[in-house]
Amino acid sequence: MNIKCPKCKTLFEIESQDLINSVKKFKCSVCGNLWLIEKKPIEKPEKSTFSIKKLLLLNVFIILIVLVCIFLFREELELTDSYWQNLFNFIDNLVPIE
Repeated sequence: MNIKCPKCKTLFEIESQDLINSVKKFKCSVCGNLWLIEKKPIEKPEKSTFSIKKLLLLNVFIILIVLVCIFLFREELELTDSYWQNLFNFIDNLVPIE
């Protein structure tokens, strides 16, 4: 860690973090200035409101809505287009409901 004298701006390199934690006053060897080291609090990252559980729940909900819509409108979808017919047949074979 580097410490800078506030008076003469000399930069001192301190290798031991334990020394910095135990010593609060430093004296500059160049100008003789004595100053206090203020420990800056470590900033904790903010908790994200977005979570994987919420994402999974949203995906399951969307899939259920799509499946319900397909089963509710199965006759209409069956007659519209070959794409929808293939999709209907796929889902119908996937979940056999009589």
